[in-house]
Amino acid sequence: MHCTYFITTDKKNARTSKKAREQAARWINSKNTGHEYIEHPSMPGLTDWFVVGGRWSGRLQMKHDRFWKEIYGSKEIEFTIIDGKRHLLDSEVKAKKHIIQKIWRNISGEGICPLLRTHHRHEGYEDDAVVITHKHYRDLLLYFWKKTRGKRTYFSDGFTQHGNWVDIDGDPLSKGFIGRKWLVLIDCHS
Repeated sequence: MHCTYFITTDKKNARTSKKAREQAARWINSKNTGHEYIEHPSMPGLTDWFVVGGRWSGRLQMKHDRFWKEIYGSKEIEFTIIDGKRHLLDSEVKAKKHIIQKIWRNISGEGICPLLRTHHRHEGYEDDAVVITHKHYRDLLLYFWKKTRGKRTYFSDGFTQHGNWVDIDGDPLSKGFIGRKWLVLIDCHS
């Protein structure tokens, strides 16, 4: 099963999104192998496989709900009904990728629309690590703050919609992370 790991780290330790994503990957690899860093996304330990972003790439732009509302409202996109539910097939995504990208841009989405990204790009995309905003804290991290109350990590006993969180600098989660820390999204398999 796939789950999310949210990893936070201080901006002074990683000055760019790329550096924050690299630092998060190194941390997972070091926990998986017991070694400093082995450049391999499939190691035993916390997870048997991971990528930065992955199937949730783009989620940190916080535009998911608005995007799908526009996609479902589009007259140019065709859905396939399976068991009474609308599904967007890969063939339709490929055929309508220019329309889908246009919808993404129209809602102020940046970069490649998440629906059009490859989910196996180990290093992820630029927006798979972002500086934490009030919205990130409220919508993604506040859940972990309620669970941890002064701890520096939260690992669920199972797979939840919230996933897992760790601060690799050892800081307890707080509102002080806003504007000071990177939030890196990891797609992992266990």
